[in-house]
This record gives sequence, structure tokens and C-alpha cells, in this order.
Amino acid sequence: MTRPDGQDEDQLLAYLRGQTDEDSMKRIDAQADTDPVFRAELALMRGLKCALAEEDGAAPDGWDRLSAEIERTRPANSTERPLWRIAALFLGAAILLQSAFLVSTSRDEPLFRTVSEEPALPSLAIAFRTDATLAEVETLLGTAGARIVDGPSALGLYWVAFENDAARQSGQITLEASPLVSLVAED
Repeated sequence: MTRPDGQDEDQLLAYLRGQTDEDSMKRIDAQADTDPVFRAELALMRGLKCALAEEDGAAPDGWDRLSAEIERTRPANSTERPLWRIAALFLGAAILLQSAFLVSTSRDEPLFRTVSEEPALPSLAIAFRTDATLAEVETLLGTAGARIVDGPSALGLYWVAFENDAARQSGQITLEASPLVSLVAED
């Protein structure tokens, strides 16, 4: 394999083992004389000669000793389960729990409505006076038979819904008569 500096990996290994031809040896020596980084790399490779050697100098039974040491230090209670299987199990459980939660919390009525969608229940747009308290507003809405379904808008308008048209008509009269309401408009 050719390296970025133009040298061939196999020729460098052969050079370190003393198994290269005269021309290659001269070329490698010349580059080592002019390039300090290349010279340091050769020194490192000479230090690792036992690990890089293909024939002589390799540690006898090195791989067998390493395998035996790994087996010796392995915990006795190792279950050998891959991590991805455990993660998949937890992910599947999370999906089942979310699905059960979504099914159990589903309602027949929509939780929101789009701007283009007509409201399902009769409604009014109202604005409360700025000094009205929350307790007063809740009491008034309970008396009028209304509940807030949207708002406040940028203009401070709330949309309140009623069970039917008759409840809306009587609720509108109650809301218009209240001193807490500054505006009542049909939606």
C-alpha cells in the first residue's frame, strides 16, 4: 500500500527486516536523512519490530496467551447479551406504554380547532374588563352556562361555548348584563 510520502508499506517492512534490494534501501535511507518525521517513524517501527515481524522475532504463542488471559479475567456471571437487544427491549416497552397512554386519554371531542373549521358548539367572543378577577370570571361563566374554549387573542378576546343555541341565547343575555364583560360578539 502506498503512503502519502510515496513510500510503500511492504517495502518499509522489508527494509526493517533487512530483506529489501539495494535501490530501495538507498532511497529509504536518503529520505530518512532529509525528513525528521520519516526518520522518527522508522525508529518507532524498529522499536515495534517484534510486533511487525512476519517470521522471526514474533512472540511465541502470543495470541494464545492473550486469549487465555481474556478468558481468565471474564466475569463468571456474564450473560453475553448484546447491548442492542437490551436497548430494543426498553424501546419496545416505551412504545407500548406511550400507545396505551394515548389510547386511554383519547376523547371524542377535538382538543383544538383550525381557523378554517367551524366550531361544533354555539359560541360567543367576549372581552372581560381588565380589573375582573379569575374567581369572578369563573362564577359568571358558570352562571351563564358557558366555558372558555379559546383565547385570549391578541385583542384580549375569549371564545366561550354553550351546549346548544337556547343556552347560548340565555347566556348571551347574562354576559351582556354583567359589569365584568366589556364586549360580547357573535362568533
